[in-house]
Formats: sequence, C-alpha cells, structure tokens
Amino acid sequence: LLWGEGVSLLLMKVMVFAGAAAVYKGRAYIAIDFLFRAFGPRGRYLLSIAAWTTAAGFAGIVAWQGVLMYPTQIHTRTYLLELPKFYFTVPVIYGAASIVVTSAYYTALLAFRLWTAADFTETDETLTVFPNLVDRP
Repeated sequence: LLWGEGVSLLLMKVMVFAGAAAVYKGRAYIAIDFLFRAFGPRGRYLLSIAAWTTAAGFAGIVAWQGVLMYPTQIHTRTYLLELPKFYFTVPVIYGAASIVVTSAYYTALLAFRLWTAADFTETDETLTVFPNLVDRP
C-alpha cells in the first residue's frame, strides 16, 4: 500500500479540522471558567463577546493563509497519489471558515442581547461561551 500514507494524511486533516469545527459549533469544548465566574452578568457578556471575536479573528487568519497558499500548491503534486497538494489544505480552510461563521453568529447574538437588555439580573447562558455554567444558589 504505497498510497496509504497520502490517504491517511488527507483523512487525518479532514477528521481534525472538520471535527474541531463541529465541536466548536456544538460548544462541547473543554473550558477553564475561573475568570469567567469572577464577573457579573454584564462582564460575562463582554468577556464572551471578546472570546468569540478573538476566536473568529484567529480562525479567519488561518483560513486566509490557507487560501493564499493556493497558487503555490495547485501546481505541486503529491508523490504517489499525484493529487494537487492544495487538496490537503481544503479541510483546514473549511474548518477555520466554519469557526469564523459560528463565532460571528454568536458574537452578533451576544452584542444584540447586550444592546437591548435593560438589566442583567439574569444571564442568558445559552449565548455565552460557557453555556453550561449557571450559578445555582
């Protein structure tokens, strides 16, 4: 199986980046919440907006760099499969672009909620970065 390495590398990238995008969209990631719990409801919204915006910025840079690699990779081919090397970058671009869209969506929802809320006596935990953190009395 001489072509096994090329196929396994491509499938690994698909699994990692598509899987990361799916986990991110479902908000099933591991989180450290000690800083988040130190803030009140308004601070949690602002911290969540900052986190979503930072994630979107980083993923946007990754996706854009993947797109910029296209001209150099389209003419080079893998050794055994003879596929353009750009096909190995497509899962990276897809995963990063999905994270950008998800982050932009939740940032817009949080900003709208922050803009329209009169008081913050109760936090809408479904929109924040840590959806399962609810302070119980």
